[in-house]
Amino acid sequence: MPPPAALDEFNRIVPGGAERIFAQFEAEGAHRREMERRESKFVVRDVHIGQLLAGLFALSGLGVSALAIFFDQPWAATVIGSGTIAPIVYAFLRQTWTKPTE
Repeated sequence: MPPPAALDEFNRIVPGGAERIFAQFEAEGAHRREMERRESKFVVRDVHIGQLLAGLFALSGLGVSALAIFFDQPWAATVIGSGTIAPIVYAFLRQTWTKPTE
């Protein structure tokens, strides 16, 4: 924002110039807040979609592991089950380790 003396000079040169500067400043602030609100909604939606897909992946991996148990394949069930659960545990632990302190 220009200093008050400059605003007086603007008003002298262009009648209502200072008012126009303030209106532009307010419009820019409203635009910026709207863009930040849209970005926040996108980030939240993106996180929820990722969580949903990760959950479906985990459930399908555990389902295949259960199917391997049903067909009497304990080694396949162990590998598939642990390969499904281990990344989930790691993701939760990593999220806990990297949380910012407030």
